[in-house]
Formats: sequence, C-alpha cells, structure tokens
Amino acid sequence: MSDLLTTPEAAAYLRLSPRTLENWRVRGGGPRFRKLGDRVLYDQGELDRWQAARDRTSTSDPGPMDPLPPLPPAPSARVLALTTPRRRRASRAPH
Repeated sequence: MSDLLTTPEAAAYLRLSPRTLENWRVRGGGPRFRKLGDRVLYDQGELDRWQAARDRTSTSDPGPMDPLPPLPPAPSARVLALTTPRRRRASRAPH
C-alpha cells in the first residue's frame, strides 16, 4: 500500500500551500484524493503521477488541459420571473 498523506503533508510534498489543495478539491483540477470519513488523504504515488503529467518542454507548451468544473444550469425564464422583484410604477400624481 502506498503512503497516504494528509493535506498539509501533501502540500509540503508538492511545495504548495495546503489552501491551494483545498481550493482544487472544491473547484477541480488538482490531484486525486481519498475521502475517508471526514479525513482527506492523498496517495503519494498519485501525487507523483499528477505532478509528472504536468511536465512541459517549453513555456509555450500547453500540455494536457485540465477539465473545468461544470457550469451550473442557467435558470429558466419562469424561475427568473418568480424570483425577480417587480418594480413599482412611479406615481404621476403630485405629492
């Protein structure tokens, strides 16, 4: 079995901030992780593979594109009509 690292250990191994790994877990694009109960663990071998997949030969080499997280569905016009407050008409009568 490979070594399992906590978020701070994995961040130190990759020379990143633990906050960066936390953001990637939410948004996607980071290394694969395991969720065991409320613990998040990273397999050291998976970190090595993830890191190796980012090798480049030049600064203009785009490499493989990381998948973007899916966009939320656009609200329908009916939902917008129900949630958009109506404007009150200004009174034309003098005050």
